[in-house]
Amino acid sequence: MKEITIEKDTIYVEKKNVFGNNLVYPICLQAKLLTALTGQKTLTHDAINIIKALKYSVKEYINKEL
Repeated sequence: MKEITIEKDTIYVEKKNVFGNNLVYPICLQAKLLTALTGQKTLTHDAINIIKALKYSVKEYINKEL
């Protein structure tokens, strides 16, 4: 997977449906570091709200090959 160049104060995530559960995975380095703080592999809705409260913008990365 291609590493994403990050913008200041923006993190990129990818939404996946795994066994009927909608999960949010970190894509960029900043998102991975923030996820590591939670001790999980994915970001919960509550974690995303806290990240937004820290003035980060959360954007979904859509990996589509044309």
